[in-house]
Amino acid sequence: MTTKIDENPFKTLVHAHVSSFNEAMSRVNDVVIDLIPEEYQIGENAPVRFWIRSLDIEKPRVVNNLIGDEPLYPSECRERNLSYTGKIVGEIVYQIGNGFTKVFQYDFGRIPIMVQSTLCNLHGLTKKQLIEHKEEETEAGGYFIIGGIERLIRLIFQQRRNHPLAIIRPVFEGKGPGYTKYATMIRCTHKDESSVRISLHYIKTGDVDCRISLQKRQFFVPIIILLKSLAEVSDKEIFDRLCEPFMKTNDKKSKHKLKKGIDSFITERIEMMLHTKHKYDLSTRSEYLAFLGSRFRVRMRLNKTITDEQAGREFIRRYILVHLDSDHSKFNLMIHMLHKLYALILGEISPDNPDTPSFQEVLLPGDLYLMYLRYQLQNWLNYQSVVMKKLLENSGDPDNVKLLYEDKFFQEALKKNKFSITQRFQYFLATGNVVHDGSLGLPQTTGFSIVAEKLNIFRYLSHFRAIHKGAYFVNMKTTEIRKLLPEYWGFVCPIHTPDGTPCGLLNHFAQTCQIVTNLKYEDKMLITTLRKLISEIEGVIPIDPYLIKDKEVLPIYLNGCLINRCYQNQLESISAQLRWLKINSKLGVPNNLEIVSIPRTLGDIFPGLFLFTNHSRMIRPVLNLRFDKVEFIGTMEQMYLSVAAKRSEIVEKITTHLELEQQNILSLIASLTPFSDFNQSPRNMYQCQMGKQTMGTPSLTWPTRSDNKMYRLISPQLPLVRNKNYLKFGMQNFPQGTNAMIAVISYTGYDMEDAMIINRASWQRGFAHGCIYKEMVIDLGEKSGGKRPKTFKQCQFVFQNYLPSEPEEKINQRLGLDGLPEIGDFIKHGDPLYSRYSLKENRVIVERHKGEDCYIDQIRILSLDYEDKYVELMANTIGSLQCTKVSMKIRIVRNPVVGDKFSSRHGQKGVLSQLWPEENMPFTQDGLRPDVIINPHAFPSRMTIGMLIEAMAGKVASMDGKVQDGTTFQFSEKDRAIDFFGKKLRKAGYNYYGSETLYSGISGEPLHSDIFFGMVYYQRLRHMVGDKYQVRSTGKINNLTHQPVKGRKVGGGIRFGEMERDSLLAHGASFFLQDRLLNSSDVHLSYACKKCSTILSVIPSVKPSMSGNNYENLAKCSICGEKKNVIKIQIPYVFRYLVTELMAMNIKLSLLFDDFKKN
Repeated sequence: MTTKIDENPFKTLVHAHVSSFNEAMSRVNDVVIDLIPEEYQIGENAPVRFWIRSLDIEKPRVVNNLIGDEPLYPSECRERNLSYTGKIVGEIVYQIGNGFTKVFQYDFGRIPIMVQSTLCNLHGLTKKQLIEHKEEETEAGGYFIIGGIERLIRLIFQQRRNHPLAIIRPVFEGKGPGYTKYATMIRCTHKDESSVRISLHYIKTGDVDCRISLQKRQFFVPIIILLKSLAEVSDKEIFDRLCEPFMKTNDKKSKHKLKKGIDSFITERIEMMLHTKHKYDLSTRSEYLAFLGSRFRVRMRLNKTITDEQAGREFIRRYILVHLDSDHSKFNLMIHMLHKLYALILGEISPDNPDTPSFQEVLLPGDLYLMYLRYQLQNWLNYQSVVMKKLLENSGDPDNVKLLYEDKFFQEALKKNKFSITQRFQYFLATGNVVHDGSLGLPQTTGFSIVAEKLNIFRYLSHFRAIHKGAYFVNMKTTEIRKLLPEYWGFVCPIHTPDGTPCGLLNHFAQTCQIVTNLKYEDKMLITTLRKLISEIEGVIPIDPYLIKDKEVLPIYLNGCLINRCYQNQLESISAQLRWLKINSKLGVPNNLEIVSIPRTLGDIFPGLFLFTNHSRMIRPVLNLRFDKVEFIGTMEQMYLSVAAKRSEIVEKITTHLELEQQNILSLIASLTPFSDFNQSPRNMYQCQMGKQTMGTPSLTWPTRSDNKMYRLISPQLPLVRNKNYLKFGMQNFPQGTNAMIAVISYTGYDMEDAMIINRASWQRGFAHGCIYKEMVIDLGEKSGGKRPKTFKQCQFVFQNYLPSEPEEKINQRLGLDGLPEIGDFIKHGDPLYSRYSLKENRVIVERHKGEDCYIDQIRILSLDYEDKYVELMANTIGSLQCTKVSMKIRIVRNPVVGDKFSSRHGQKGVLSQLWPEENMPFTQDGLRPDVIINPHAFPSRMTIGMLIEAMAGKVASMDGKVQDGTTFQFSEKDRAIDFFGKKLRKAGYNYYGSETLYSGISGEPLHSDIFFGMVYYQRLRHMVGDKYQVRSTGKINNLTHQPVKGRKVGGGIRFGEMERDSLLAHGASFFLQDRLLNSSDVHLSYACKKCSTILSVIPSVKPSMSGNNYENLAKCSICGEKKNVIKIQIPYVFRYLVTELMAMNIKLSLLFDDFKKN
């Protein structure tokens, strides 16, 4: 099996993250220019304006007290629990009127920098240099470091930009009186990637309203107002433009008429829409713009000096089809949206499904980062304006214009501006929450960032290829959004999705799927070149609607802008010419151009030629059969192409493209499952999840990492059966399993169900041995009380194991003089962990270990101050060094014990039930004994035939000494896997089907049936008894119900659920049931009145007895006033809570007592 190994294969997996961040950083100053300047006026004087002219984001650096600034590297941030951030410095222009102008330098703080981006200090380093900086040679970045924790911004689906969708939603009928379920909607983006959504809603009267959202409030504007504001056109022109798609040619003289039956419907609705404008008494475009401006100027926070007409133009620029620069282009697209709306109402087209990938794109990390940065910079400007106004008011003379001309005034305002961009970015990436006023157009406000867990390499890499459909759908009861649609083919993996709540919502990209991140494809020069090029293609006709009116003329749109038109019969020819230019990258046509050719013959889809070059689109490579070259196609483009999975499926004159490899439809993790096409599909899904929960080799730099928790397999092996992608993506450097000889046999009573037996001799020789590394930060500053001290001198404690009066005498002999344990020390529960010396009380306090037994693996001394690279140390009287903050890494040995979980690579999970002595294990005639015994019942219902084939292939590999290829889809009915490996087994002298005669390890007699015996790669899962066992006698209870709290960490009770209750009921173990549900839970002694049949009416009270030493019980019922009927009963306390709650609702619960009968 020969596979080309990439230089750094991980870079392709994180490309969307790193590249989008680099693009965002290159556009920062373009976005800053578009910030709205702050402006206010003092009396009749000239207006005061200030704005941010430019920004410079520096690479992360740290202050070194000895040699000055030096580069800060990610490894140091991980070790010291710091954030990997760079300083952001800007120029602020301060202007009064059109004359006085000053430029000020300002430090905005620090913002997080993505690892391996162009702003990262690791960028461009060689493998050797990466290793010198404590990184892996394959470090690809794509994440941020916040407080020492690696976090990444997750990818999220959102509506495709600049393309209108026709939607039918019953919820639209509730938008207002007369509204219907029909609408067209479009999402348009600004330069900073923030978006604006507008919808055109059809009303029963025939009118159409445009819905716009401003600052989380919705506004409805009649469409005729917008059309008249966008262009100086007459009613007749609008009428003609709207009727265009519904025209037909009736005779040779090309007299154009509306289709029969549509005549009255279309004309009446358009006339009703045109009549709407009469009630506003407006005629010219300027009047329409002034009308819009007067309604929205307050919402836009515009200055009083701006006229209503200017305000209207600003409204159009900010909120109406913002991706287009010219009003004429906006007018054309608005007409197109109306065409699509009317076609939907008439039933000529089917509604679009916004949940299909055809109409979706990806919200990239760089885009979200950039729009959030612009939003916070705009907020900073607003806050600066407030600070300046307050300074003027506090000066005693708010109208003092002279004060404004002083440099000190603005500098003082800058100092008093406490708006922290640093804190807001830290909060955003640490929590994943984006707090905004709705202007960013985001699909959600939470869940944007996640921890890049490095449990193992599968889990780590899958974070970067994961794509979520949005938090909005998580709690929805409908399953439509979770379905695997045919449109996902080749772009989203059909296997790799979790089971349970996120099933179908959290997906993963197929291995060859790429995201367009380069913004050069949206450059105006490129767009102009493409427009000119397309206009020169034969069959393309100009836009001008007066030159030709014909139903057979279709529009050509480029990124949502109408650029040309063409005849229906020329559509295929034009598409083919563009596709040739695209494949060969000729005349400046980008190779990722998406060419969506929709002929009118398809019937229920709005026709036209739609071209896309914008970024955030998903593309993938396929082979173009016509030109015999690789072509990148998009999600919408694929819908109108014929792509064959393999050459045998090619149909002449129909098939246009061919898959490069059949396994390209799978994600990286899914493609690593050997022979997955032989398994039942849910088992492949389970393996994708269990593969990410496996103990293995998460990182080659584990000695220098400081993760909170890290699992590591001590003796991992490379699998003998591998897929092509295993070497291609460098998985051999991160093994996470062991090759085990398995016997499929029911041998003892300990292998029933999913239990498995492991050979004790294999276990003793290191089979699946592992350990857990835990990192704990001990900060004595937090123990000082009150605010955390910022310097060493403010601390009340230091790590120390002696008194100053006796500097050589240890207080605790297990610890060093520095108060810390030695590296390699074995620490048991209750042993001293460290000691601290109280400067106030002059005594040493010893803190003891409270967890499970462990080894001290590493101790790092950390500093207090963020800017100080080296630790603050203070020499005492004898010159020893003291510190107040350390990071301690402990190693917990976790060798397999009964109850730990294992699994094969086929979703066959098993629990270790017994370590069986080697002498009692069955053996073959060659003397081989299995490492693992599993039950035969694991196969029939689960149908994991891939595991049986792997066992045969593993057996072949161990005999031949050659790794076997387990790549998916390589075998077929004609070329069967069992024949391929069976022949090799027979050649080696084994049974054709992998079975062997085993001999009993107890009696030595041969077993009656042949036993399936082979080698399978087994994974040890992180689910271990050591982390889950729970014991409790007494402890915390819930104050409301008096039942034990839940949770292992808080010493909670053991859950006794409905299934446990049912099993005891079935056995008739009533006393045991009472013990579990009453005596061991919330048993409660309560007074009750037999006469009144309630437990709530009794008032307990006591009085001293005659002897004076005891108290008499005087409990009596408050209803009947008697004492003789009051008794004590034993009930669950939650029953008293239930009775109380029902009583509050005027419902009485009466109790019946056997020894008391009411008349």
